[in-house]
Amino acid sequence: MGQGNSVAIEWWLPELARSLQMSANKLRYWALRGWVRSRQIPPRGLWVVWADGRERQRLRKLRAASKRSKGVEPAPSREKVIS
Repeated sequence: MGQGNSVAIEWWLPELARSLQMSANKLRYWALRGWVRSRQIPPRGLWVVWADGRERQRLRKLRAASKRSKGVEPAPSREKVIS
């Protein structure tokens, strides 16, 4: 998935958080609220986040806005994986 690939579309949540220089907990919080397109993979519940170049740019802006306590711009809701 991510692994530093600049054109990656699906990222493991911790890798994307590192790439965006933000906390994995904050990115997980956004995933739980549907602010990023994401899914959990059973049985361990690991998170995968969809983020192409445009989405990573939006997430950087969202991170910057959240640091300034401004409103956030939600993304389409996350996908639920049913086991």
